[in-house]
Amino acid sequence: MLTRLYRDYIENYPRRRIRLWVVWYSCSIHLVWGIMMLAGVKVNATPVSDIIQLSSDIRAIGLLLLIVASLAFYGLVNYRYKIHISLWFIAPQQVLVFITAWSSLSAALAGQYADGVARPPEFIFADQLPSIVLAVWHTVAVLDLFIMRGKHE
Repeated sequence: MLTRLYRDYIENYPRRRIRLWVVWYSCSIHLVWGIMMLAGVKVNATPVSDIIQLSSDIRAIGLLLLIVASLAFYGLVNYRYKIHISLWFIAPQQVLVFITAWSSLSAALAGQYADGVARPPEFIFADQLPSIVLAVWHTVAVLDLFIMRGKHE
C-alpha cells in the first residue's frame, strides 16, 4: 500500500515545479553575486573566478550577472507561451553555470582555491561539489523543461 501511495505521489506531482527550482536557484545566486559586484565588493568565490577574468571592471561583471539572471527569469515566466524564445533567454545562464562548474572543478584538480589558498584536492572537490552538481541538474532541468515538456504536462 505504501508503494502504491508513493507511486501515485511521484506520478501526479507536478514535475514542472521541481524543474523550475533549479533554474530559480541559479537566478538567485547570479542575482546576489551581481548585486555584490555592482556594490564594488570583490567576490573571491571560486565558482566566479573565471567569469571575473573576463573583465577588469568588477561592476561590469556584476551587471552581466544581473542581466543573465533577468533573462533567465523572463524565460521562466514565459516558457509556457513562447517556448523556443524562452530557451534562448535561459541559454546564457546555462553557459554561466557551466563556467562556474568548470572553475570549481579546475580548482579542485589544481588543489588551490581562486584566492590562492591551497588545500587537498579532495577537500576542494567536496567544498565545490554544489556548483558542479548544479551544472548537471540545470542541464537536466532545461532539457526536461523544453525538450520533454509536452510529455509531462
